[in-house]
Amino acid sequence: FPVTIQFYEKGTQEDLLLVKQAIFEKFRLNFLSIEKQEISIQQLRLIEPDIRMTLGQDKQSNFRRMFAKPERLPANTAPALATGRIQAKQTHERPNLVVDIRAVKLQQGRMHFSDQSLRLKFETRITELNGSLLGVSNVAGQSALIALDGLIDRRGSVRARGQISFDEPKRNSDVSLQFKNVPLRSINPYAMTFAGYYIDDGRIDVDLSYTTQAGELKGKNRFVIRQMKLGEEVPDYAGKRLPIRLAMALLEDSDGMIDINIPISGHVDAPEFSVGHLFWQALRTVITNVVTAPFRAIASLLGSESIDGVYMLAGESGLMPQERDKLDKILALLDKRVNVALEIAGSYDLERDAAALKTTSYRDWE
Repeated sequence: FPVTIQFYEKGTQEDLLLVKQAIFEKFRLNFLSIEKQEISIQQLRLIEPDIRMTLGQDKQSNFRRMFAKPERLPANTAPALATGRIQAKQTHERPNLVVDIRAVKLQQGRMHFSDQSLRLKFETRITELNGSLLGVSNVAGQSALIALDGLIDRRGSVRARGQISFDEPKRNSDVSLQFKNVPLRSINPYAMTFAGYYIDDGRIDVDLSYTTQAGELKGKNRFVIRQMKLGEEVPDYAGKRLPIRLAMALLEDSDGMIDINIPISGHVDAPEFSVGHLFWQALRTVITNVVTAPFRAIASLLGSESIDGVYMLAGESGLMPQERDKLDKILALLDKRVNVALEIAGSYDLERDAAALKTTSYRDWE
């Protein structure tokens, strides 16, 4: 049977979720016992759902505030922290109201996302949101499969795949997100807040992969940036300025493309945990390392651990095959980076080169 669904967050007048038409198939209720209440749905089709997700000044989302579980601690007891690491929470209690939805189908959905924790409010809208969630339940240990696709700002797209536990999504999930052809100007509020620069133009593709098990987060972030044009510095920026222009010169190839990978890790129970904080901290580290140790950055692009120099044979001008191969790779890489100039300075090993030259001179004298 079709119905209209509308949810509000307590204390606000804005829709949290508005569904023009929801169609239930095989809807079952069991409220015979206070200790065991169940809602079971074979399939729920949401036609033109409109979802509003907001991060407040405290960096908490409206969904987290609405569905957050109250912390239950024994009297006169503080949260237990093991020395040097955070203990994983054990939550296996069966909820009083069990929700079991075999399949949720989204058709022509929309999502409005805003972040009010930044110096300039960030807003974006996802349209044409279609896909499904299979096995939605609030029972601990059960995960739902996610497959969603949508459009961002007309020319960009978003794709979500993976699984997530609705009982504790922060602690147990394995989700990948792909954003394609997103305009860089749309993320100016983040660039201004965390980097102190405006972005005038460019496009970005983002591949995100996050896994949490028992609260331990491991994330992979790949960014492919094309034709990025950096604008002016934010005049009243109070944070630490990063040498972004120099990093761009080192990373950008002749086609105007930057391809970088940024891994992150952490524990969701750590004080002031935030995926965004972990990411920007990792990004600062990457940019700083690129500028302060460019050869190490070049080695990373080549798939090597380090390049500390190109070595010749002692007392000679010849190169061993592995050293010649190293030099060829460096030259090929620099050939694609027209904004980078390389200066080579020669050096010598006083003991090894001196011994080799003496040996050569002695043989020539004989």
